[in-house]
Amino acid sequence: MPKGNNRVIDMLVGDIYGGLDYSKIGLASTAIASSFGKAISENKELEDYKPEDIARSLLRMISNNIGQIAYLNALRFGLKRIFFGGFFIRDHAYTMDTISVAVDFWSKGEAKAMFLRHEGFLGALGAFMNYKDGSTDSMPPQLVEQQPAKRSSSCIVDRIHNSTRVHENENGATDCRLRVSSSFKIYDEVKRC
Repeated sequence: MPKGNNRVIDMLVGDIYGGLDYSKIGLASTAIASSFGKAISENKELEDYKPEDIARSLLRMISNNIGQIAYLNALRFGLKRIFFGGFFIRDHAYTMDTISVAVDFWSKGEAKAMFLRHEGFLGALGAFMNYKDGSTDSMPPQLVEQQPAKRSSSCIVDRIHNSTRVHENENGATDCRLRVSSSFKIYDEVKRC
């Protein structure tokens, strides 16, 4: 469980309504009315708050936003189960709980947040699913930004499966090697910069 107390920094419904729920629209007194609301409204400096309280409030804010945006996308496509995975969520019970509460709140209990356990290979599975009949024609190549050429003897910038290499040749001119790849093909091109 993360350290810190987001209630020190976030303004809650109970802070606005004298510690009471706002039952007219179904908000509990512990519901967040404004992330970082107390930090803005009180005459305090950032240094007056504990770093763990700030971190807890930030984690709560981000997780609530993930839950709301995910629900809005699910609503758009008529989905009732929303699947989450990734390093931000993996093995973080507090984050999963916050996202679950957000999805439940925004959907009024109609949608459910689901969390994947062994999702580490989903990217590879997606690439495999795109690979049809040994053909890569339907797969667009991933382009990389060409870095501005600098007058140096050697400069290498690598991206995930792409790279740009800039170096001076024997004549003092700068060559750029741009490597672009799709999931299964590699295109290599040398250009004069």
